[in-house]
Amino acid sequence: MKSRYKKILVGIDGTKESDKAFYEAVEMAKDHEADLIIAWINTEMERNPAHKDMSDREQLIYDRKVSKKEAEAKSLGVRTVTPIVATGDPRKYLSKWLPKEHQIDLIILGATTKKVFANLLVGSTAKYVVEYATCPVLVIK
Repeated sequence: MKSRYKKILVGIDGTKESDKAFYEAVEMAKDHEADLIIAWINTEMERNPAHKDMSDREQLIYDRKVSKKEAEAKSLGVRTVTPIVATGDPRKYLSKWLPKEHQIDLIILGATTKKVFANLLVGSTAKYVVEYATCPVLVIK
């Protein structure tokens, strides 16, 4: 049987909801023998406002978090894992830029965000991605 998904993108942010999405993405990547792209996109609000760009220290912290998830996915049986850490609008990264750049077949996200106040200001990342992504989106509660 031909695998439906070849490249799966999962957005993570350190919440338990994104952990659920991560584990679902790992299982789907294994089931479909798909590549897994793990993305942690820092919003402008998560960065230190005194710095325009992410500091080296902040970059290292997020790189380590994503590297741990990369190692975990590989230890659970995913053959190819690509980690991505970036700063910007996670809605656009996850719905448009990363899917286009990596030819994503499926996006998996957690249902909520860790920044409740920020969520009210910018809207739900998952809702935006569902609305604007050009590939299927699976939202995990």
